[in-house]
Amino acid sequence: MKNFSYKVKYLLSYVKRFLPNEELTFLDSCVIGSQIIQNLEMALEECVVSNSYLDLVSFLPSVLSDNDIEEVVMTLLKSTSKPIVLFENTVFSHGFIENLQNSCMPMVQKQAEEVVKSGKYQQFNMEKQLARTTAAVPFTHVDHKAERREERRRKAASGKGGGGTQGRETKTKAVKKHQRSKQQAHDPDEPSYVGKSAPTELEIVSIEDIENVITESLEAEGLENLLTYLSEDIHWSLNQAALAAAKEIAEKLLQDANQNRKQTHSSAQDRINVLVNDIKLYEKGLKLLPTDQHSQYIKYLLKSFGGDTLSEFCKYAANQCNLSVQVDVLSIELRNKIINDLPDEYMKPLKALNATLSSQNMDLFYQAVDICLSECGMILKKVDKKKDKLFIQNHREKLIAGLDNCNDPALVLHLAVLAIFTIVTQNILHASGRQVPSIILFLKTQLKEEDFLKIQHYHELVSKFLTAKDDEKSEIESKLKEEMPSIKSLVGEIKNK
Repeated sequence: MKNFSYKVKYLLSYVKRFLPNEELTFLDSCVIGSQIIQNLEMALEECVVSNSYLDLVSFLPSVLSDNDIEEVVMTLLKSTSKPIVLFENTVFSHGFIENLQNSCMPMVQKQAEEVVKSGKYQQFNMEKQLARTTAAVPFTHVDHKAERREERRRKAASGKGGGGTQGRETKTKAVKKHQRSKQQAHDPDEPSYVGKSAPTELEIVSIEDIENVITESLEAEGLENLLTYLSEDIHWSLNQAALAAAKEIAEKLLQDANQNRKQTHSSAQDRINVLVNDIKLYEKGLKLLPTDQHSQYIKYLLKSFGGDTLSEFCKYAANQCNLSVQVDVLSIELRNKIINDLPDEYMKPLKALNATLSSQNMDLFYQAVDICLSECGMILKKVDKKKDKLFIQNHREKLIAGLDNCNDPALVLHLAVLAIFTIVTQNILHASGRQVPSIILFLKTQLKEEDFLKIQHYHELVSKFLTAKDDEKSEIESKLKEEMPSIKSLVGEIKNK
């Protein structure tokens, strides 16, 4: 061994004497000159400037062993401050790595959008926040045993025979405290707390996702053998970018949802106010009719406008509880299904309102509406008499316009009767076709006899037409069409009186 060491020293000394002006690097199996190192440094500089990569082995003599190559590479890396990354004797510039990351950004954005859309990002944050909250709960426990021990020490220190300087001094024996073992059980009366550790960081972008994006570009450069190394290197930064993008998307969605809920609340409140006010105006109109007829009008009013009011409450509550409602007009079946799917805070008041629709009691209906408004954080606005008067006028004009464009005898009669009722009473009435005869009877005292008889005669013709046999309808229909213009003009005449 000593002889071998002597030979090595002699060889090194010989090389230095033979090349006295050369900066030599002595490796395990050979010696290389400064030119090789300089070529490597120049190539590395070019690699960094061009945002490229460098295969170091291609710049080194083939006689170098693996240990020699490793030593040269480490020497080179120590002597440079360039931002580079090394994988298996291949150096990658920071620019090359950055370009790989940039090529992955569309995928990162897509993954962020999908994880928010699926709700996984929000769920992870909720669980993480819950774990932090649980771990941060302060635990305060009063050790009464320690307090009693401290009290005994104070008494012993001050003397048992009284206080002040006149008390008899006593001595206490020091007792060595033994540390309790970690495995020792707690006092049965002493509470314990074990905090939950926060969940690990959410992985939105996986290494496999990155590999799928950069494989093609690396294969084109002949670097497919380094695919996993490079994917792992940029994985953390890309996942952080995905987390930042997901946070931004989730916050935007939350902001939009809050804004939509505010708009939904406001618009729902306005629609419900309009419906309730209309119901009150229709109720005022029906009260002009004989008392024994009120129930049938109230039943029809609650079935239609009362049902619409309940539907508005159902759609609003469903929106607040994230229940999907695909249609604007709710059937009775869908309305009941929504009510049953709601939490108790909405389900109970809406069920109570639903029950009033068949009660034929307006007071119970209004009470149930008030409770629903309160549960939904809504208010019923004060009545504006000027707006009510304008609404009645508009309603009258709509009836007249509908009458002018109508050619169905039964509907013409229906619209004419409602329009005349509104004109002579300055109130509106919500009625079905079956209730037309009772309205005509009410109008007998409100109209001239000739006008009443004209309406009455037309009603008799409509009734005959609806009950006549097929071979008899043609003649009656001709009479109805003949007298229809006079019925329409009658409404205009009564309005202008």
